[in-house]
Amino acid sequence: MGKVVIHSLIRSRRRTICLTITENAQIVVKAPFWTTMRYIEDFVNKKQRWIAKKLKDINERPKAKTKEYENGEEFLYLGKIYKLRIVPSHIPVQLKDELVISTNIWPKHKEAIKLWYQKEAAKIIGERCSHFSEIMECEPTNIRISNARRRWGSCSARGKLNFSWRLVMAPMEVLDYVVVHELAHLHQLNHSRKFWAKVKSVFPDYKERQKWLRKNEPLLSL
Repeated sequence: MGKVVIHSLIRSRRRTICLTITENAQIVVKAPFWTTMRYIEDFVNKKQRWIAKKLKDINERPKAKTKEYENGEEFLYLGKIYKLRIVPSHIPVQLKDELVISTNIWPKHKEAIKLWYQKEAAKIIGERCSHFSEIMECEPTNIRISNARRRWGSCSARGKLNFSWRLVMAPMEVLDYVVVHELAHLHQLNHSRKFWAKVKSVFPDYKERQKWLRKNEPLLSL
């Protein structure tokens, strides 16, 4: 293996070195101010196998196409593909056998479709949180739908849950996994063994759901 190229080095008051790889295959290192360049390079080069695996995973992910909002274009909703149909209608956006949008909403069609997804996400995620809250015997203090692109969910110390509206594009079993993941944080605000045991008690196959999300996340976008 050759020398690993560091695309971005961020120094701060942190105490340890952190290595991450972005979704566009950029290697980012965060390190303390005092760390020498030689130490950083040695640290990164020791991670070559891990880096190679991550880069391979990223390169094998399906690539999202830029939406043109044309008739016949494909849109995801709960893991199913719907073709776009543009027609004269008094209803801005509706889901039938196709995703139907009105010619009347132009040129604000992008905003209208995003708003439709956000409303669907609020409804469905709210319902799933209610369903699994009873099973897991916990209750969030608030549920908010966010515009996050990669952080699918989060839980605050005060029990507030956030979910990306893009989750409504994923299959229901994947959306449910994220809901259960965040509800489990109401019991364990960490990723300890107890936390994962809680998730596994609801979904023994949670790793498969997690794997689908990691692999297909580029497709969950407009």
